[in-house]
Amino acid sequence: VARSHFAGIQGVEVVQGLVEEIDGADCLIWPGNSHGIAASGLDAALVRFLGPSVLEHVSACINSEFGEGGASAGNAWLQKIEEPHGSAFGTSYRRLPSHIVYTVVFPRSRDGPRLALIA
Repeated sequence: VARSHFAGIQGVEVVQGLVEEIDGADCLIWPGNSHGIAASGLDAALVRFLGPSVLEHVSACINSEFGEGGASAGNAWLQKIEEPHGSAFGTSYRRLPSHIVYTVVFPRSRDGPRLALIA
């Protein structure tokens, strides 16, 4: 979808691949849940790649703007990474993006794990 949406826009390239292989991108799209809580392997990889403060900031923004109910699917935030730094994976060094777009693609209930145990 992203490739077709941005096709023909000069200066925009959509790259798909492993987080660990991203090098020199200006912006990274982070699909996440309605509370900004690390809940998947992708979240864990992005936290390792970008650092925990990025997700902590998104979570605080969601809580401030939407409260405990969280943001609904379709909301998104552009967040500047204040001090983009490199990240070492194995023997390679990667330049991190200067921005992320955190987009809510699915809801997440804070009670989900507890409700799953009762069901």
